[in-house]
Amino acid sequence: MNVYSSFNQNVKFKHLKNLTFGIFKNLKPENKQLLSKILNIPNDNFNIQYYQSQRAALFDILVDLKNKSQNKNIVILPSYTCCVVVNSVMKAGLKVQFIDTEKKSLNYDFKHFKKFADSNFQNILAALIPANFGESINQDLVDQYKQKFPLLLDLANTFPRFNFQDFYAVLLSFGSNKLIDSVFGGALLLPKNTKFSTSLKTTNIIFELKSIFKSFNFILLRPFLNNILIKGIFLIFKRLNFFPRIISPDEKHFNIQNINYFKATKILDSILNISLKTFLESKNIDKAKLLFASLDKVCLKHFDFQNSTCFFPISIKNPVLTHKKLKENQIQTSLEWTFSQIVPANLDLSLINFNSNMYPNSKDLSNKLLLIPINDSLDFKSISNTIHIIFETNHDNQISNYHR
Repeated sequence: MNVYSSFNQNVKFKHLKNLTFGIFKNLKPENKQLLSKILNIPNDNFNIQYYQSQRAALFDILVDLKNKSQNKNIVILPSYTCCVVVNSVMKAGLKVQFIDTEKKSLNYDFKHFKKFADSNFQNILAALIPANFGESINQDLVDQYKQKFPLLLDLANTFPRFNFQDFYAVLLSFGSNKLIDSVFGGALLLPKNTKFSTSLKTTNIIFELKSIFKSFNFILLRPFLNNILIKGIFLIFKRLNFFPRIISPDEKHFNIQNINYFKATKILDSILNISLKTFLESKNIDKAKLLFASLDKVCLKHFDFQNSTCFFPISIKNPVLTHKKLKENQIQTSLEWTFSQIVPANLDLSLINFNSNMYPNSKDLSNKLLLIPINDSLDFKSISNTIHIIFETNHDNQISNYHR
């Protein structure tokens, strides 16, 4: 099943017609100030590097760490993770070590993490710390290991409260299904005193022009992306990069992801500036409160309302059936394509086979998780309808678990 994953639509054409890409201004300093406000980090406490994607940012920081510690080669990842994260580690020539996740929190299983980290810390280059879907990070884990090896905080899906000083670096994504929706882009936040040398090159004029086409067409057409005719157009022009790719299983393959990684461009700076301003004006946290409040009576007792997320994850026994039912009722959900406990490929592009039963919680999540988006189109009525339909669809096969 192809599921388009662009739910969180912060940027719309009405924003661009008044300030078309900021007339290609360099807005890096202003963007930093806006991010400082959003993440509650003092502007003079960090430096920031902008990229074409978060995977490029991860690759860049890993290469820098590798150059500083050439005798270390292991990067710890949660086994319920995004395939492009895995590919960034592989492209950097490093070894992935998966640690199983907890079903309820989606964070690392602390016992498994501790067992591996304590016996292998001399070879560990870094560990990626996830913040998924409204869940706070595991602060106990962070406190115990922040002095032993670099911790990289992944804020692709959620902005939790966190202490910036606990982490070697913080990763952000501005993709089309993220909290800050700039169609594409990513960032790397580093403490002010951290020495960092980037390994990525800037884009050329051809890539700049493709970015313009991609951004305009994406923003103009995404209200109609579920239309069969539009999907057909995307399939025809997909290889020309005039339109963004429709999400498909092929994106999980390393050949698709093995693309040159670039630094950010003025075009990205400009559209990101609009995205950040729009995010600050929006009520994402209020929408999260509304959604979780509507679920409180049936599944939820606690939630940190300071967290801002774009997806509410529910673990059910028949997510495909439920997704289909919701789609028939014009309610968008996602069988989120990016997450898999299976490694897509290794450095020589041959498939890696390993026993996914070693990571039972992550395997179960990959098979059963359904995500409800929190975005501009989601009002209280649609939330209520969503909950009603989920229960109705799962009447004979009840919801097995909720994630707050």
